Amino acid sequence: VRIGLFGINTAANYKVNTANSSNFKYGDRFSANSFAYYQARAGKKIYMAPNIGLLYQYTAPNNFTNEKVEETGGYVASASAGVDINFKKITIGTNVQLPFTQNYAHGQTVEKLSGLVHLTYTF
Repeated sequence: VRIGLFGINTAANYKVNTANSSNFKYGDRFSANSFAYYQARAGKKIYMAPNIGLLYQYTAPNNFTNEKVEETGGYVASASAGVDINFKKITIGTNVQLPFTQNYAHGQTVEKLSGLVHLTYTF
């Protein structure tokens, strides 16, 4: 949704996993995110869009021979801030993501500050 120079992008995904030949099934995964941005002209043909957002991911426990594998699965919720720079059909962007609540594998796995860089070509 975009109103003038402000916009919000929201996405949700659900991945269903099936058991492999060894009867091991990785947990299904749900993820959702929402980002707010402001698009500003930074040059004659260059646009810059700073953004902030929230991300959430839940992973169900793994299963082996239809029994839950202990210390697997969990969730993480993160805050994010970044910027996208667009020139004609090319967009370069980056963001940082900082978890504010999480529980993976009963605390054995801890997600820390992470980052993302992307390059997009629109054709």
